[in-house]
Amino acid sequence: DGSGGFASISRGGFQWNGSSVATTNWVNSNFVGYNTYNSDFGSSGNIWNFAYGNRMEPFQVTATDNMRVNFPQSFSSAPYAIVITPAQDIDVDTAAYNWDAGGFTIRVVNRGATNFSVVAFGPK
Repeated sequence: DGSGGFASISRGGFQWNGSSVATTNWVNSNFVGYNTYNSDFGSSGNIWNFAYGNRMEPFQVTATDNMRVNFPQSFSSAPYAIVITPAQDIDVDTAAYNWDAGGFTIRVVNRGATNFSVVAFGPK
């Protein structure tokens, strides 16, 4: 414990020029560490990690009716949402079914091979 000039040190904290300075213990108990942050947000390519164990995977695929579409990286269980959009400005009915951690089956009504943009949201 002590103070002098611009600094004051006590068991409860450290002050410099009248302002509190964060200590390592305070930072560690109020913020996540690098490894946790990187695990939550570290992304690679088209795999975007989010906090609380979630991930988004945008990708493109050329698909035909009843074709299996695999995710670029498997989720830990079935995704929460899958958004399918035709890559061209065309009118096409489509749907995703039989979702699982590794992918889904796509329904493409009355079209041959069609380019789609897909965005899947799910658990890491």
